[in-house]
Amino acid sequence: MAQHQYRTNQSYYEGVQVGDSKPPGPRTIPKNKQYQERTKTRQVQRTPDGKIKCEHPMCSKTFSCLGNMKRHLPQHTGVFKFWCGICKKGFSTQKNMEDHQRRHEGKLHYCSFCSKSFQSRRGLDFHVTEHTGKYPFTCGWCGRGFSLRSKLEAHENEHQGKGFACMRCSKVFYTEKEFEKHQQRCY
Repeated sequence: MAQHQYRTNQSYYEGVQVGDSKPPGPRTIPKNKQYQERTKTRQVQRTPDGKIKCEHPMCSKTFSCLGNMKRHLPQHTGVFKFWCGICKKGFSTQKNMEDHQRRHEGKLHYCSFCSKSFQSRRGLDFHVTEHTGKYPFTCGWCGRGFSLRSKLEAHENEHQGKGFACMRCSKVFYTEKEFEKHQQRCY
């Protein structure tokens, strides 16, 4: 087996000598403060299905990724990146603020079936499925359609007998979110 020599800049790779037979590992690369802040590991709580729980102690929301939870946190802290110039309401994303501002400007999306108005195109699209019966998510067990993936997952949990039972009143819930809301009211 041939020995390879790696020429390195000693100031860049701490502890690695010119002529070492192995490339430096990731721990030998010095990290600046900004990089350390970006890569700091965050301790998150996860639900049994792998979703991330909100860090706020009184909130039962769960998220599929850490970024979604971070965008949600300002709801509890009041620290927002974007503010409506008209009513001073705060938003964690520019898109949410722009959707909100459409309401002030009268720029809403209207349903062509019933004239109901929506701030976002996505909200209108979900609503239109009620009129057309064309749902993007279909149950593999019974063929019933749903406009939201989360509603389909809850429905399929019913078919599979997967649920969360309240120890106090024995009610069964097919989403952890609904179960947690019930527990807050029941206890």
